[in-house]
Amino acid sequence: MLKVAKKLSRASACNDGLTSKFCLVLGLQWGREGKRKLLNKLCVDYDYSCRFNGGTLSEPNILPNGDAMKILPVGIQHSIKCKSILGNGVIIDAKHLLHDIYALENNGIDYKERLYISNRAHIETAFHKKIAKRLRELRNDTIWINGEDVSMAFKPMKMGLRVANLVEPWQLFEQKYQRVQSTFSELFKVEFTNEEMQEDLDQLRELQEVLIKYKMVTDTVVLLNQKINDGKRILVEDCSTSLMDVDFGIYPYTDSFNTTTGAVCTGLGVPEEAIETTIGVMSVASIIRKAFLNRIQTFPSQVQSTDPAYESMKKKLNEEYDITSDTFDFGWLDLNPIRHAHMLNQLSSIYLTGVDILDELDEIKICKQYKIEESLVEGIHPTLIDDFAKLSPVYKSMKGWKQKTSEIEKFDDLPVNCQSMIKEIEKGAKVQISYVSVNNEEDEGLLRIIR
Repeated sequence: MLKVAKKLSRASACNDGLTSKFCLVLGLQWGREGKRKLLNKLCVDYDYSCRFNGGTLSEPNILPNGDAMKILPVGIQHSIKCKSILGNGVIIDAKHLLHDIYALENNGIDYKERLYISNRAHIETAFHKKIAKRLRELRNDTIWINGEDVSMAFKPMKMGLRVANLVEPWQLFEQKYQRVQSTFSELFKVEFTNEEMQEDLDQLRELQEVLIKYKMVTDTVVLLNQKINDGKRILVEDCSTSLMDVDFGIYPYTDSFNTTTGAVCTGLGVPEEAIETTIGVMSVASIIRKAFLNRIQTFPSQVQSTDPAYESMKKKLNEEYDITSDTFDFGWLDLNPIRHAHMLNQLSSIYLTGVDILDELDEIKICKQYKIEESLVEGIHPTLIDDFAKLSPVYKSMKGWKQKTSEIEKFDDLPVNCQSMIKEIEKGAKVQISYVSVNNEEDEGLLRIIR
């Protein structure tokens, strides 16, 4: 008889994931924190690499020939012993999944008997995308809505199509597809032509054939709990980032799904006690989308263009991190949302990225508190977007190190002022930092802090 996963002690948990039985890696800010390098390092020693939420990855996993995997977890590409699971909380886009499978083939990576997809996962279809476009037109604001959002929205309304439906006899699936599509078309007054529907069905039929041929679809809840009880090592990656959580982010400027630790349990079907290690990823620069900024005008720790540090940070982010000022802006490190994310996720440790972004600065600022009228507060994250305007950052200024860090290979070799900044971040976040990244290379520049 199947047993639920064994309870693990958080007190004795490994905080850097190197010996953990179950390790979760998730972003702590608004995106672009840089999770991939740590996932690349860890996955080679894990038995299963899993995803539990969302659809398209916010930070795609890059294959050797440069192809970007849009939906599959990182472990599928790195180690033949590491198998991959797309859990029930993942939204499956047929086009993206087929792209990833064919990309693996083109890179000579064997995925057969290494990829498992939950039969409970929901499918994103062409009419979800068309409805999303219609909703964007109706709203006429800065909230981005995509097909994943629509698919998520109709999941609790019991109007979704699941992977289990897709691997049924084709005629049965097609009938369900047409029934759901007809309901959507009538509800949203969206025209869906026969040609569009046939193109979508052809792609879904192609995916069906692949899924059945390689026996990819299974009850991943049973599979994963069995593997946990067998002592297998499980690595889990978050699709998005904590502050974009639909419940805990600045709603409605969020993702359409949960992105914090609790969503691992519902998105994979494992008990909370199974999660031994949770590593939060944060950048020394708070990266934030301009679509969000256009609504709030500014966020508390935003680096102003008049600040002497602005041009240096902007150039580094643009040239070395591919973060352009057309789409993103950035701020000084703000520890208030980090502490809020720690409260939500019970972090074991932090992976700090982008240290080299600050290499050329004379002065570095860290926001540890906010001032609201005459009161000082810390660790808060606004519920309403208009509340940002009430917050004034209170900075601690530190001396920069004015030294190139991108080629340093050991933590102890980092400049003294850089190490002082890292200790200050630990103190303010109230979490140990286990890893530091000093460049944007895929497989180098990751420094482990040995204590």
